[in-house]
Amino acid sequence: MSTSTILFLTGAACGVFFAALAVYGQARGGGSLREVRWGVPIGIVVFGLLFGGMAFLLDSGVAGKTLFEAEVAGSGAAVPSVLEWEIPVEHPGAGHSLGVYPNSDRNVDRPADVRVQLVDELGRVLVDDERTLEPRCEDDWNCNWDGYSRDFTPPTGGELRLTVTVLTPDVPTVHVWLGDDEKTDGQRIPGY
Repeated sequence: MSTSTILFLTGAACGVFFAALAVYGQARGGGSLREVRWGVPIGIVVFGLLFGGMAFLLDSGVAGKTLFEAEVAGSGAAVPSVLEWEIPVEHPGAGHSLGVYPNSDRNVDRPADVRVQLVDELGRVLVDDERTLEPRCEDDWNCNWDGYSRDFTPPTGGELRLTVTVLTPDVPTVHVWLGDDEKTDGQRIPGY
């Protein structure tokens, strides 16, 4: 099941759940279902379906633009760890987006250093950045690294060589995503 479908079903399920609570709140204490004002529960269900539908469309739009995606082992204890891929260009001249996201299954408390290099088939360097990705905490117990993102436009067809070098030890996994603005039939990897 795709993430897009899960997002839609979550919105729909929340709408049904909260609508049921609205019906229960009106009917409890001896009231009957005939006395329930159905506009509120129906409005809640419709809102849940619309919210889930919008989430589905937004996420499936990202999925459709996916040209390449991978999640691979990171650096472990050995640094530098060099990760390389060859990626075919389907739409030269179209806007592309690149994202590199170091991940950990435990809290991180120090930055991660990465170098990202993207070279076209003729040897032209499209991206060459070294970044320090700071820890980002969503709450008190869930900290992970910021991601790296960059927009670029490949001038010609052929293949791109993407090289991600992890310069910090103990980065368990690295998630890489490359999108093409003109692509419509892309697929995300399982879990995304």
